[in-house]
Amino acid sequence: MGLAPGVAANTEATQVRFARQLGLGYLQFYVMQDKQIVERRAEQQGLGKVTTVYSGMGTPTAISDALLSGNVDVIGVGLPSFLTLWDKTRGNMNVRGIVAMNRQPAFLNTRNPNIKSLRDFTDKDRIALPAPKVSVQAIMLK
Repeated sequence: MGLAPGVAANTEATQVRFARQLGLGYLQFYVMQDKQIVERRAEQQGLGKVTTVYSGMGTPTAISDALLSGNVDVIGVGLPSFLTLWDKTRGNMNVRGIVAMNRQPAFLNTRNPNIKSLRDFTDKDRIALPAPKVSVQAIMLK
């Protein structure tokens, strides 16, 4: 989900700062950066020279924090992070969704040959997640 604070555009921005996670799910950001789509579109719309900054970050939490702290203007996160941001900023920053970005299958991979399904996991096993409790993976496992 592409997100931005819900503030009126009263001033003309000369720079737009994007934050994304790394990977194929954020291909749109890579294409926008490579093809300079924002810069070209701003010029076509008569907005003058606009520059962009793209930052790759490791987790939805880091990306959300960057938006909330004012260090970036637009972020790419999944639905759980978006819903959390939307809910927690209602009445103040009013974070809004811009667009759904993608839909990807989810796979759970293991090196343990004894695990054939989720039922085979024990209390001794651990599953790595990008963000505990709020990532899509954590919600699906719950």
